[in-house]
This record gives sequence, structure tokens and C-alpha cells, in this order.
Amino acid sequence: MAGRLDLLVHRQKRFLGDVAHELCSPLARIRTGLSVLETRIPDVERKRLEEIEADAAGLASLVEELLAKRRWHESSNRSTARTAPAPAKPAAAALTAPS
Repeated sequence: MAGRLDLLVHRQKRFLGDVAHELCSPLARIRTGLSVLETRIPDVERKRLEEIEADAAGLASLVEELLAKRRWHESSNRSTARTAPAPAKPAAAALTAPS
């Protein structure tokens, strides 16, 4: 049961990291487009553009946070795998092993 729960948590974290990674490119294009648009719109529309830019910046922060968590999770998995002790012999094998 615990192993299955660990697997589900791992898959969820991986999914969120994959989603964040996939959002990077479209979000970068949106922010670039907004920057270009900023030079071409009249001043009366600038307030709305600033609100959209703030929303895009908020999304970028969320995506970066998800990516940072994914990197941390992956690095902690690698370091745990390197420092994890070797599994102990089952008790029965230890009892029947020659001395």
C-alpha cells in the first residue's frame, strides 16, 4: 500500500513538472508578444496591457516554482539513490547462511 502511494505521489510530481515544462514555451511567446504589442498600442489601452502582463508574470512564477520543485525532487531522488544503504538480507537467509 505504501509503495503504491509513493508511486502515485511520484507520478503526480512528474506530471506537474511535465506540465510546467510544456507551459514554458507558450508562456514565453505570450510575454514576447505582449512586449511587442506594448510598443504599438495607444496609451488608453496600456492599463489593460499592464494587467495582462502582470497575469503572465504570475503564471511564469507559478511555472518556475513547479520546475524548481521538480528539480529539487529529482536531485533529492538521485542523492538518496546514491546514499541509500544496501538492502539487508532477509532474516531467513541470514539464519540459513553458513557462518
